[in-house]
Amino acid sequence: MTTRASPAVWLLRLVLAACAASWIDCSASAGAEGGGTITFSPALDPKRLLHNPACGWVIYANSSRELDEYARVIPFATVVHIRVPWSKLEPTEGNYAWNNDPSFESFVKEIRRQGLRISLRVFVDSEDIRTQVTPLFMRDAGAHGYSGGNKSFTYWNPYYDDPVFKQKWAQFVHAMAARYDDPGMVDWVELGLGKWGEMHTLWPARNHETTDGYHGSDAAVVQWDVDLFAQSFKKVLVAAQFGSADDAAMDQALKAGTLDIIRRDAFASPLWLPEKKKQYFAKLWERGSAMMAENCYFNIEKWQSPWLPFYPGLDALVKGYLRDAEECHANTLSINTHADADTYFEEYKDSLLIPWSRECGYQLYPASITLPEHPVAGSKIDIAQTWCNAGVGRMPNASPRWHHKYHVAFAWIDDHDTVVASTMTAAEPSNWIAGQIFSFTESVTVPATEQRSLRVAVGIVDTSAKEQPSIQLALAGPRIADTWYVLGLVELKP
Repeated sequence: MTTRASPAVWLLRLVLAACAASWIDCSASAGAEGGGTITFSPALDPKRLLHNPACGWVIYANSSRELDEYARVIPFATVVHIRVPWSKLEPTEGNYAWNNDPSFESFVKEIRRQGLRISLRVFVDSEDIRTQVTPLFMRDAGAHGYSGGNKSFTYWNPYYDDPVFKQKWAQFVHAMAARYDDPGMVDWVELGLGKWGEMHTLWPARNHETTDGYHGSDAAVVQWDVDLFAQSFKKVLVAAQFGSADDAAMDQALKAGTLDIIRRDAFASPLWLPEKKKQYFAKLWERGSAMMAENCYFNIEKWQSPWLPFYPGLDALVKGYLRDAEECHANTLSINTHADADTYFEEYKDSLLIPWSRECGYQLYPASITLPEHPVAGSKIDIAQTWCNAGVGRMPNASPRWHHKYHVAFAWIDDHDTVVASTMTAAEPSNWIAGQIFSFTESVTVPATEQRSLRVAVGIVDTSAKEQPSIQLALAGPRIADTWYVLGLVELKP
């Protein structure tokens, strides 16, 4: 099967090739008024495996044992997605797993020990799960719902507009936020109502009538749950499944700033992610939204019947994953099971694991940085910059909860690798997308120091973390503290 890259991807490749053709280490020239300048042109790292927030490969695990089964692909991953029943995190009212379940907290600590962050979806619908997902203290407290199942398994689900359900669910979400509204630990949280937590089949949505007289609409259920998460989580990105429930309500939540990012669980499925839907997601990306993507199919080597109607073989399916991720400008892509991890590592490391690691989401780098060749210590200088994004997505820096917290900064470093001084600029990367070059000039202060030789370095700092460099750039070359990227040596004038 022959596949074609999308026009956006071809444009990205042309821009990168044009930049690469002019890359040099540094050059000096005379300024307009006789003062010399020096230009640093850092090299894009062809072997990069970046680990940045809300970007990269996502693996699925619910325990330390499951996490161990992904050992071979963990170097490629940035996020562990925990998709967990509500009843596991709150088996009895007020009894939360993060306080009283040592195995769950040990699992979270192991994720962090391995340098990964978390995304979290807590779901409430028991159908197709074969366990009671909503804790039954809800029903005992008088919530209305409905039963289902068969001889081997029966379950009870709540109606989402029931006042008892709403009160108990809100109580849980507030408690979860008190523990996990920490962007150093958690990349994003997802709304989890409906079947599989995908925000569809939202009983009593779609005018579903019951003997209790309960009824409602998708839009009302979506809006209520979005508002609940938005009020609870102030720092961690809030995501919701698009294309399943009421897209108009979801779209309005994006515009209103109550939702931060998009989630879609159907990549590589022509049935559930048709061209029209991909075009819709691409337009949302153009408008400023970031996409978190899940591969539609699980255990792809052994369970082939779901995807064989659309693809002649595994090679074509894998290309379908990558193509959909590129065309929808995704930031993340999922490895759904440890069996899939083994398949990708053994058979598609060079055609899927590594390529996606180097084009996912945002891969930011300065193509050139120009400053005075001999700046005066203690003075203000102008630094001309040109930045690019080698990724197909975008940094969600303009999202309400990140609120433009990442900015470009410069540091002056001595020969002991000590940061003598650093200056944050107003430049921020939320609109830096593939296929474009972003040029601007910012003023920074040169440290008032008696040292005459300092290295100048660039980074992207987090204003919510004491302006520490926090984003890995797509650059080769020496680094200080992993995220200050050294440009070169500058001689200061007294």
